[in-house]
Order: sequence, then C-alpha cells, then structure tokens
Amino acid sequence: MSLLRARLQQELARIRPATILIVEPDPVIAALLCDHLSDYQTHVVGNGRDARTYCQQTPPDLILIDTALPDTDALKLFQQLLPVKFTNHIPIFFLGQLGDDRDQRMKALEIGVDDYISKPFDIVELHFRVKNALPGPAQSVDLVTGMPGWPAIHTYLQRRLTHPDWTLIFIHVAYMSAYHDLYGAIAGQRARRTIATMLHDLLDQLGELDDIIGTLSEPEFVIITASEHHGRMINLIERRFQAEYHNWYSPQEVAVGRVQLPDGRRAPLMTPTTAVVTGRTKTFAATLDVIEAAEALRQQQYPNISDTHVSPFHTIFITS
Repeated sequence: MSLLRARLQQELARIRPATILIVEPDPVIAALLCDHLSDYQTHVVGNGRDARTYCQQTPPDLILIDTALPDTDALKLFQQLLPVKFTNHIPIFFLGQLGDDRDQRMKALEIGVDDYISKPFDIVELHFRVKNALPGPAQSVDLVTGMPGWPAIHTYLQRRLTHPDWTLIFIHVAYMSAYHDLYGAIAGQRARRTIATMLHDLLDQLGELDDIIGTLSEPEFVIITASEHHGRMINLIERRFQAEYHNWYSPQEVAVGRVQLPDGRRAPLMTPTTAVVTGRTKTFAATLDVIEAAEALRQQQYPNISDTHVSPFHTIFITS
C-alpha cells in the first residue's frame, strides 16, 4: 500500500456515518428499514423504555418512532426525548398507522415532530426524507484555497465511478515545500491560491458543468472532468506555471532554474507533475484505487523528479 493511499484511507476512516435509532416493535418493518437505510448505522429497539435508555447513553443523529408502541404513547415518548432532541439537534420522525386521521398528524407536527409518515409508506420516499433531514457527509475544505478536500473528492468520484465518462488529472507540484522553506508560509499560501485560481480558470475554459477541482494536500491537486481535453489542460497548466515563475521567484532563480535554501541545499523551482486516469479505458472498484493508480503513473512518468528530501508542511482543513 502506498503512503498516499494509507493517508487518504485514514482520513476517510475518521468520517462517521450518521446513526439512526429505529423504534419499531414489528421486526419485519424494522428489517425493511435497516435494509433500505444501509448507508447509515442503524440501531433497533422495540419499545419506548429502550429508546429512552439508548438516547441517554448514545444520542443518535435521527430517530424513527412507530406510533403503535407496546409500552408507551408515541407523543409521550417524544416529549420525554425533547431534552436529547434539542441538545443534540436530532430530527424525530413518526411512522404512523394505516387510517391515522389528519388531527393526529397535525397534533404531532404541532408539538415539534419533524415529519409524520403514515403506513403503508413508500420506502424510497422515506429514504429521501431521512437523507434531507440529516446533515451531509463530512466535507473537508482547504482553508487556504477554499477547495474541496479528500472526503468531498471521494464522495464525488464514488458517484462518477458508476459511469465511464470521467477523467481524473492528478497534479503533484514538486518542490513546493522548498519554496515554502525559502520564502515562508505566507508566500507558500499565496502560491497555492494562485494555483487554485489557475485550475479554476482552466475548467471555466475547457471543463464541463459537473466537473470538480480539489486538493489532497499542499502539493497535490486533482481535476475530475467529463471533458476529453485533458491533454490541453495539462499543457495549459505547464504554460501557466512558466508564466507565474517571475511572480514567485527572483530573475536570477528563474534564469538558473534553482533556488538555494537557508541550510545551503539547492532545489529546483516548483514543477507540475501530472498523470491522467480515465474510466473510459479501465474500470475501478474504489476511489482509492483511482488515486493510487494516478500516483503510480505519475512517478513512472517523472522518475527523475523527487522532492522527498525537503520537509513537508501542512495544509489546514476545516471539516463540516
């Protein structure tokens, strides 16, 4: 396993799927709900007493309550769960019975039940109602560039893997940490923002509406596009880098193509190294397979470029 794959795998492992508590005495309906809500962690209890105990110990992210519980009235249980609901911002849905009248539904909604779904319900519709009530999956955003981070890229790419019409351009900016060491953190952040703007301009010019740009770390960027112009995109990236050198380096450094670091080491100028992986020529089972294939291809194509001797610096992400 590559170091890149291991790092991205660890980042995904930190993202916890939402937990749904299903308060349902009918085991057949409970099994149906668990099966169709398999994107989430589900926990089933059959009565109000166990629901209260579970919520006090481990507050879930959403609660589904059948209104025909064997030990308590659903409205009474809802009122008992109000402290947990408001403290942890938990949506609570009622699963009503066949023949429930409008007054019953209105009373539940009036006291604060978030949704009332009567049986027989459409399981697909219920799934969408649950999805819309829950926060989206955790998405990291790079605070320097404003770009999506790996969790967002993973979610987007996972959806695209079901169709072959995608291409991933992997961009590793070699020697970026050397630039950071020489010119400082502020200059390094400014360079990353310039690269982000450069890539956005590129998509505006050659990309499609549903394309995405993101960052995996300070020197690593990805473009996922439906466009077949990836060759032109890479050429434009290289040309834009050449044009930006006079903003990033002194004329002497540009002339010799190298910089001298404070400790006396010499390093080349920042250099974009790229690789292209596409679903049009190969099928991938997982997003990590795509990234690992792109990184392996990049290293193959640039065997003489290595910046492992310079110290890394860290991207600041915010996760919501």
